[in-house]
Amino acid sequence: APADGERLRDALELGTRPVGEVMVPLNRTVTVDLGITPQGLERAAVASGFSRLPVTGPDDGLLGYFHIKDALGVAERTEALPTSALHPVIRVEIDTPLDDTLTAMRAAGTHLAAVAGDKGTVIGFVTMEDVLDELVGAAAL
Repeated sequence: APADGERLRDALELGTRPVGEVMVPLNRTVTVDLGITPQGLERAAVASGFSRLPVTGPDDGLLGYFHIKDALGVAERTEALPTSALHPVIRVEIDTPLDDTLTAMRAAGTHLAAVAGDKGTVIGFVTMEDVLDELVGAAAL
């Protein structure tokens, strides 16, 4: 059916859209400090509505991210989560196509990417779920 072909073409074109169109801008992102406790991570996740929270170090450098699951099952609720629990974050440029972003995230084994602007500084974040929602959601329409 012609409509099916058109839908497929539209979905494939979406893969060329830049990641900057679906990222969460830095001013709407919640980051946590490296020394956060399981209790603190749970609070931050609930308050923000995000399950993956970027982790910054003493110099505000991006170290990775904690997932809310990292806080679950930790017996000591008031001690800092270990650095071994950090998940990697990759960096992509704002104009990176969505399909290339997905490929890079899968290759790195990460679900969170920092989006860098024209000057190379982080201006937002995108999750694998955000990218897949755009690509798969559009194909399902």
